[in-house]
Amino acid sequence: MLKLFLKQGASFSPAFDVSKQGNIINLGKINADNIVLIGNKVEIGVGAELAGQDGQTNAKTAHLIGNYVYVSVGKDKENKNTIKIDKDGFKGTAIVEGFMQRDMTSFANDKYQFGDFGSIKSQSYDGKNSVDFYRAITIGGHYYNNGQNINHYMNANEWKLFADGWNSDALNGDIFKDGLTTIRLMSDIDFSYLTSNGKQIAIDPVGANKYAFSGNFDGGNYTLKNILINAQNTDKGWNTGIFGKVEGKDSNKKAKIYNLNVDGLKFSGKTNSGGAFVGQSSNADFSNIHLKNIGDLIFFDPNSKNGTDGFLYGGGFVGYAQSGSSFNRISLDNFSKIALQPEGKFSSAYIDIYLGGFAGYSEGSNFSNILLNNIGGVTILGSETGGNIFAGGFVGYAGDKSYFSQIDLKNIGSVQADGKTFVKHAGAGGFAGAINGTNSFEKISLINFGDIIAKRGYVWTPDGIASDKLLMLDLVDLLEF
Repeated sequence: MLKLFLKQGASFSPAFDVSKQGNIINLGKINADNIVLIGNKVEIGVGAELAGQDGQTNAKTAHLIGNYVYVSVGKDKENKNTIKIDKDGFKGTAIVEGFMQRDMTSFANDKYQFGDFGSIKSQSYDGKNSVDFYRAITIGGHYYNNGQNINHYMNANEWKLFADGWNSDALNGDIFKDGLTTIRLMSDIDFSYLTSNGKQIAIDPVGANKYAFSGNFDGGNYTLKNILINAQNTDKGWNTGIFGKVEGKDSNKKAKIYNLNVDGLKFSGKTNSGGAFVGQSSNADFSNIHLKNIGDLIFFDPNSKNGTDGFLYGGGFVGYAQSGSSFNRISLDNFSKIALQPEGKFSSAYIDIYLGGFAGYSEGSNFSNILLNNIGGVTILGSETGGNIFAGGFVGYAGDKSYFSQIDLKNIGSVQADGKTFVKHAGAGGFAGAINGTNSFEKISLINFGDIIAKRGYVWTPDGIASDKLLMLDLVDLLEF
């Protein structure tokens, strides 16, 4: 890691074999007329500078070479570009991934516009071609002056700027301006440091209202800790979760969220639908995401008795997984409980309610390589509704064309669909509360469950996976109920 002011005369070229593990991360200044950096990862960090030998004029050339090349751009104290290189002199060879990026704080201060910082010309090196360089926004990665202690307040506030900016009506038409939709997390963030008058600030979901998150989010395998989510009402906006709604433009241009951990999450206020991670999804891919130590996820039926129809849903990860959604390499561990209950004495009239340990409602979605462990329970309480209530250890209601493979459920508390008084249908299952249409289940294991109970109404089969519709089952194990 290069942190010091470096003055190297005409050239500066610390070199590493790209095929090896050497990384170059510059957090300071490099002043040279010709700059070459070679490593597995080459990164010019937030606030770092590249300039000519005198530190004021432009470097003539710079060539950054690596599997991964990231260049943070911005302004210095004199409001000059931190990257000072002659036009067409900045070249990059990024074999796997390359970005020119801005930090969220500076980006928001510039009214969520990226600005003009030149470009990086892709160039081959030693017979290896480069991918194109795209623009991205970074969240986190801010440290105090000594560079050792992470600045959690600033990093958490950048997430708030992310959510507020994405949800803003002022940015509709082209979210984040300039067609920019790639976000990169640069460090762990502990949201308990984001306080006002001694109280933690609740963060709105990204995509809480009219504008679904539609881009790429790379969590960098970092962790969001102790996040407090501002609960949403579906009458006023979209669903509750770290992300409210995630929706790609179509099946060829999906939204993607990957490489992210969450340790500690709670809702602030009441919501009637959502999930811990995402409320709704469609044309979206989620991969390598891990949630643990999640408090009570309680969803409240708002008790509307005036001819209400439709449905409510809640899930440990996603509330409503719609067509084109895929979930791969995901784990949920140590959830207190997941519940949906009337806000008042009775349920809404004619409302359907779906609740699952992972997903409330799925249709046209794929689920693979998923683990649920230590889930306190999945419980629906319904009262005097003409609708259906379905609760499942994994999914409340598996709609048509849902595909499930290599899914393990361990140490799950009770799964209950409790009608109390009359409901249309009540269903509870170790894996699914109800199933409809053509679905596929492969290599599913259910180990160590509490009671599985469906009460009142017309009760569907309350154990394991059961339906009167077409199923494709392969290696489904039901153990230790």
